[in-house]
Amino acid sequence: PYSDYIKWLERQDQEEGRQYWREYLKGYEEQAQLPTLTKRKKSSRYDRQEKVIHLSKQLTKQLKELAAKNSVTLHTVIQTIWGLMLSRYNKIDDVVFGTVVSGREANVDGIEDMIGLFINTIPTRIRFNEQARFNDCLQKVQEDAIQSNRYNYLNLAEVQALSSLKKDLIDHILVFENYEADEQDFEESQMKTGFKVNEISAAEQSNYSFSMSVTPGEELTLVLTYDGNVYDRDIINNIEGHIKRVAEQVTANENRKIAEIDMLAEEERKTLLYEFNRTNADYPRNKTIHQLFEEQAERTPGHTA
Repeated sequence: PYSDYIKWLERQDQEEGRQYWREYLKGYEEQAQLPTLTKRKKSSRYDRQEKVIHLSKQLTKQLKELAAKNSVTLHTVIQTIWGLMLSRYNKIDDVVFGTVVSGREANVDGIEDMIGLFINTIPTRIRFNEQARFNDCLQKVQEDAIQSNRYNYLNLAEVQALSSLKKDLIDHILVFENYEADEQDFEESQMKTGFKVNEISAAEQSNYSFSMSVTPGEELTLVLTYDGNVYDRDIINNIEGHIKRVAEQVTANENRKIAEIDMLAEEERKTLLYEFNRTNADYPRNKTIHQLFEEQAERTPGHTA
């Protein structure tokens, strides 16, 4: 019965949990965000968009081998790659994002067979040293995850309240699905029942403007779900290239230093360095700087100068 889990929850040391998360988040003062639209669309309605990324069988195999060689989970490898990308997007060496946990690690008899809500979201914090090697980062992320999971019974609102950023602690969440749909069992059940299912689809939405769901298999599948009012499609499309580029580099050489990992493709680099830097523009040459300033102040008196 689910009540066994509730009793277990009530026995947990709430103060010990709060102390752990307080120390874990100590000194974290800048939210790690994904690049958003410069001007967000003025709409209160969630504009659900989705981007599906498939990593090749070869790259998936290499990521699994990397995890096995370093005695970490595939989840840890993906978390570390994602943390590194966030670090680069924000130009900071300390990032936090939300990780959804199953909650079924609790020491309760029969928990795997219980029906009920166990899921929770906890913060994942990764600090990067540019001179550290990627495989060393993997070990640290795995160790922190094991420790954090001991206190994943505390709800997210309480954990956020212990940080200096409060509700702004987490910008988005990462979900790692630890199961696969068994197609053979599914086909057999259809034969037994006499019903045929033509299509299965599901649409999920969280309270966050962006979430990434990772599903294992021969080809690792990443589903990016986002609010089109907040994120531009080009930004989301670039994420695919960044993930694949970082994954290819760390699987080719796990001893590579963090500073040596480059997530930009050559085409994107040219766009950033040359196209975005074409800033030549015509201007009224017969006016002084302070005249232009005054005219702008008249046009938009309430805007930041």
